[in-house]
Formats: sequence, C-alpha cells, structure tokens
Amino acid sequence: DVSIMKVRGRKFDPVASAGDPFLGGMDFDQRIVNWLIDEFEAETGISREMLNSLAYQRLNELAEAAKIALSSSDEFLIELPWLVKIGNKTHGVVRTLTRSFMEDLCQDLIDRCMKPCHDALDKARREMRGRLRIDAVVLVGGMTSMPAIRQAVEAIFGKTPRTDLPPDEAVSYGAAIMGAAMQGLTQSISLNERVSATIGIEDADVLMIPLIKRGARMPAEKAMAVSTQFDDQDAVVVRIYEGERPSVKDCRHMGSLVLGGIQPAPAGVAQISIAASMDVDGILKIVAR
Repeated sequence: DVSIMKVRGRKFDPVASAGDPFLGGMDFDQRIVNWLIDEFEAETGISREMLNSLAYQRLNELAEAAKIALSSSDEFLIELPWLVKIGNKTHGVVRTLTRSFMEDLCQDLIDRCMKPCHDALDKARREMRGRLRIDAVVLVGGMTSMPAIRQAVEAIFGKTPRTDLPPDEAVSYGAAIMGAAMQGLTQSISLNERVSATIGIEDADVLMIPLIKRGARMPAEKAMAVSTQFDDQDAVVVRIYEGERPSVKDCRHMGSLVLGGIQPAPAGVAQISIAASMDVDGILKIVAR
C-alpha cells in the first residue's frame, strides 16, 4: 500500500493512495519455499507430495528467517537436514541463499510492489494539477527493509527513504501518537483519512458494483437502487464485498443482508434502496429498504 500525504503542522491530509491487496511478504517467503522444494526434489528424487504439514511449516519458518536476514547480510545458510523419513533414512536440504539470488527469484514481485507507487504518483499529480513535490519517503512494514525494495522506491520517488524510523515499528508509533492525542496527553492531530478499499455489492452477473470507492474521503456515503430478478420474488440477498477486482470471486466477502417482506410483483417492479456509509473511524454501515 502506498499513500501520498500532505502534511501541514499536525494536519495530515491524504492526497492519493494505491495498492495491491493480493501481494504481501508471504509471497516472497513462498518463492523461497518453492525454490527449496525444487532443490530437494532434484537432489533426492523424492516428490513434494511426500512432504507433510510439519515439513512445510519448517520450510516457511526458515524461508522467512532467510528473507529477514538477507536484508542485512549477503547470504544465509538454510539447514533442513530432516524433511521426510523414508524407511530408516531421513532426507532434507541444505542450501546457501544469497541476497542477489533471492532478488532474482523475486524480481517480478518487486516489480509488482512498484506499480502502486506509480499509480499513487499519477493520482497525486492529477489531484495537485501537476504541482507535486515529494519531500520525504517513510517506509512501513518489514518488507520495506529489503534493499532491492528500498532502491526501487528511491528510484521512483527521487528521495532516499528515511531510516530514522524502524519500518516494523512505524504502525505502533502512529497508534501510540494517535492514542495519546485522543486522551489529551499530546497536541491534537487532524487526520483526514480516506477509504482504503472499495466497498460494493454483487450483481446478477456475479460482478462487483462499487458503492464506496477506494480513496474516497471519510466520512463517505453512497446510495443506489436495485430491483428483483424474478417474478414474485419476496426477498433479496445483498452480498457485500471489499476489493478492487471486477469479479466478486477475487474480492473479500464481508457479509450479507437479507431483505424480506417484498410484495409479490413481476421482476424489476420492486425498487430496493441500498445505502452505504463509512464514518471517520472506518465503521461501515449498509442499509437496504
């Protein structure tokens, strides 16, 4: 996720945001796991189907440890002498993973991380009518400790990311400052937040109809009218989703509303109003009448 903020004193105003909700640190871990399994199969001739859940857990734990270590080291020794036991013999994998090899292994994922950066910049330039100046880049989350990510971000924004705030602690710092401000322990903060992901409903073609779009200023609200699909339909199920994809199968199902008591009538006659609202605290409310 990428947010471009305008900061004036203690007033924070989001200008643009973008992101990829289907990309995260676990995708990088999985690349390392897949590589280790390929190496294990090539060396032992044992199929990956022979590995149980405990073996995969060990692989995932070491893959994450390797990824973290390679943010500050050039190489990491992965030792898994026991992955599967066949007869009286145990089989495993021992490999040295270098930073450069991991970057090659994950290059397409690194490229995917950069697309939201470009998208956020494009949105911000439109919002600011071309008058955009980036003064500072702050990294949040463990994956931004990866040198290749930092270098790519610096190339896009033209600014060396700040290193005075540990990325793993950034969210905790923000929560502590906001909590202190809410309790009156420090000067108040004005944060004009925006909706982080599009909220919508499913239509008859199993597609996502947006109600409140990503990037809308909070509080936000939107209403729309739908109708029945069948003759004499006495109830309508409204399924609510979150996400940016056109098909609901690629979005997150948040819940459903069942509106009953509809008077029997031909399809399309009954008019149902659906109103969605999100308050400044991000609390979503959807009402069907």
